[in-house]
Amino acid sequence: MANYIDNLRKLSNSSCSYNLTKEKLTSLFFSEMFQKSLTMFLWKGLPEEVNGVQLEFYKQFYGDCLFTYDKGKYLVLFGNGAPPLDEYYRSKNYLVNNPYADINKEYEIGKNAVLIRNDFFNQGLREWTLRFASLIAEAYLSIRIGLVNNRASYILAVSTDREAEGAKAFLSDREKGEKLSYIVGKKIADDNSLTSLPYSSSMVDSIRSAIESCQYLYSRWAEGIGLTTSAILKREYVNVTDSNASAPLSAPRVDEMLTYAKLASEQINQLYGLNTSVELNPIWSSLRDDKEGGEAKEETPEEDTPQEEEKQPSGDDDKPSEDSDKAKEDEHA
Repeated sequence: MANYIDNLRKLSNSSCSYNLTKEKLTSLFFSEMFQKSLTMFLWKGLPEEVNGVQLEFYKQFYGDCLFTYDKGKYLVLFGNGAPPLDEYYRSKNYLVNNPYADINKEYEIGKNAVLIRNDFFNQGLREWTLRFASLIAEAYLSIRIGLVNNRASYILAVSTDREAEGAKAFLSDREKGEKLSYIVGKKIADDNSLTSLPYSSSMVDSIRSAIESCQYLYSRWAEGIGLTTSAILKREYVNVTDSNASAPLSAPRVDEMLTYAKLASEQINQLYGLNTSVELNPIWSSLRDDKEGGEAKEETPEEDTPQEEEKQPSGDDDKPSEDSDKAKEDEHA
């Protein structure tokens, strides 16, 4: 138990390191974003040995996966399409090599297996998510560098090895933000070796720009998988027109993915006599419905309540009518 706690402490300390490389940041953002997309669909009626989240992972990460019954149980496997091809140049067979399941064979799609495609081109979401994760990592590094450089308004110029070591220690302490430090010797100050940073005055703007870039990139990624988010970079009041203009005009990818998931569910039920179904996860669906409902409410103008117009007296109302004059003549007669 003590070893477990010690290993957990080491893992926590390493994961909280402030000085993450671009590769580690990309991996971190990719994992966070990809886990969100795995909650997109809710599979029902699957056999106990088939995990719906694992199915989604294979489908979204590799672009497609295979549902089959082999070795006495239902399995979800990933592999590659294999010849022969049909008239649309689509593979009729699917090759799987899984040493842990002791499977190395070709399955005939539609005969003893069902191909579950993520989208039309079997691309999945791996490249899409990795693209934005790497760009967000670049923006995050810019934020960190800007924050560190903003701690001092000078750069150091040295002429000896001793001064260089002192400068390194000074900059290292400044980067860690743990303590104040100094450089041994007055020569570095006497020689005017402290030079103002040319970009120190605009550092705050650079940090703000990097933060906006992070928000914009994450918004574009989210919209690509069906979540309508706002990424308006205006720093003044945003009216309804600006808000509606930020909504995506193309059909979200989640609708295409749901179409192919439902098609695969129907084929599984046909081939194996199961009763599977797939739908948008209720949480995911409610987020989209709330956003779409809010936009529809904003777009619908309030109807003016008709009010009764006050009747204005006209000049004709003061004139006696012909009928009243005739009635008076009859009375005199």
